[in-house]
Amino acid sequence: RMASSYKKDGRMDEALTSINALFNRYPNSQRKRDAYKLKLEIHKGLKDYRSVLATLEEMKLELGDDLEAYKVDYELAWIYFDLCQYKRSAEHFRLSMAGTEDLDERFKIREGYAKALFKATELKDALHQYHMLSMEEPVKLRAFIDRMMVWYLKRATGMESSTNLPKEAGELMRWYESLNENEVQAVDQN
Repeated sequence: RMASSYKKDGRMDEALTSINALFNRYPNSQRKRDAYKLKLEIHKGLKDYRSVLATLEEMKLELGDDLEAYKVDYELAWIYFDLCQYKRSAEHFRLSMAGTEDLDERFKIREGYAKALFKATELKDALHQYHMLSMEEPVKLRAFIDRMMVWYLKRATGMESSTNLPKEAGELMRWYESLNENEVQAVDQN
């Protein structure tokens, strides 16, 4: 509780000290999971990614069976992505996706996995993930973007050589160009 109060007051060093004191004094505390979450929030807010990574790894060790490891891998994946360590990011997305059967979570994880593979220049693997996304995406515009990534990646990997845009791309561009200024703003907000 004290750590939360310190955080709300912007006193991050005191909040971290309070959390570490909790861990030292009460190593089997029922609030350990909450304390780790708060510690992560603080380090993320401070953009101290080295400490975020260390805290996530510590959580995996300390909380073990009490923790859904795929969620930690998902967090690690995004941290590595933000640090431009795309191969490590992709590996953690892969581990995270293997750890859940929930379709919504798998979809969210696959999206990050595809981006990390693309950034890591693992283009054939990225193509496969974007293809899967294009079939699963319920939002029309996002599905279109996934299909455009598939189109691009097929050319980048030499699987196709035609440079003609898909028919639907031209249709979308013509539709967008026909919008007035208010309609464009409405589309941009959605």
